[in-house]
Amino acid sequence: MYPFRSALRWHIAGRTRHLLRILRETPLPPELAHHPGALRRWARARTVLLGILALGLVTTLLAIAASYLPALADASDALRPLAAWSSAFSGLLTAAVLWANRTLGLLELDVLATLSLHRLQRH
Repeated sequence: MYPFRSALRWHIAGRTRHLLRILRETPLPPELAHHPGALRRWARARTVLLGILALGLVTTLLAIAASYLPALADASDALRPLAAWSSAFSGLLTAAVLWANRTLGLLELDVLATLSLHRLQRH
């Protein structure tokens, strides 16, 4: 699928990646000059936050499994503090992910609305 090399890449790419591809090939009005960089930064921040949140989930699940499996008793002692830390910060990380999603959504909306209005004004 255009502009991606395969249909799989097209399906895997999120809204932001699609929008960045379009912005790379479209002449931008001056009011959108900083938007591609902002979109990349917020997408990267969201990815990092989701990765940290996922690591916390994996740590918690491993700690739960280790507490029930006798073979993992030694791991349980090591995982318990990590699971406590990840549980303590999961609310904060979730709020940060929601903030990043909201900001990305607003940036995407700004770009799409500005491009639409710019196109209408040209015709």
